[in-house]
Amino acid sequence: MKKKSWKRRILQYLDLPSDLDPALFRLELVSNEHLLVEQHRGVLSFDFEEIRFQSEGGVVQINGSELLLQQLSKSAFLVKGTIESILFEDKS
Repeated sequence: MKKKSWKRRILQYLDLPSDLDPALFRLELVSNEHLLVEQHRGVLSFDFEEIRFQSEGGVVQINGSELLLQQLSKSAFLVKGTIESILFEDKS
């Protein structure tokens, strides 16, 4: 059983939305052409058909065609292209 961080416990106690937790990554998909990724733990690999990055919960894989990766900051990037699927690989 995982221990919850004190920040998560405070968010739950105050009944605040979990997207305020800085440890959780956030995905914002606009149509199937743009994907904003925030609070990731690092890009593992990328090419024109697949992008993989580390999140707190495991590896996230984005599949598509003509994918371009644009870094916005140390913890955020934008994926442009035709996004066909997003897969979540659990840590365990």
